Amino acid sequence: LRYFVYLSHATEFTIVYLLDIATLVHVRMVHSQNSQAINHVTSGETRAVEIRLLIQAFSQSFPLILVVISFSVLAHHSQTHFGQFVYTTLVWHMAHGVDGYCAQL
Repeated sequence: LRYFVYLSHATEFTIVYLLDIATLVHVRMVHSQNSQAINHVTSGETRAVEIRLLIQAFSQSFPLILVVISFSVLAHHSQTHFGQFVYTTLVWHMAHGVDGYCAQL
């Protein structure tokens, strides 16, 4: 049963990264099609915005990894229910803080 939990987390990571990669490929394809129709100044500005959004999307995966690892590993080492509560609360606060920082990129 314990390995089933890790399998579900690994599946979630795989889906997130596949979606990120599919988004990257899609944006590259759309950008290459649109770059022929518009001038180079607008193309450069559009590309800069797209790159910033892709960096944001990929960096959003790190809080997810932090949460899953902390829930899977750290919370199970606690001997008491209060310790699990503290771990869970700390993890959620850290994840939201890191996620907010990633949104500022």
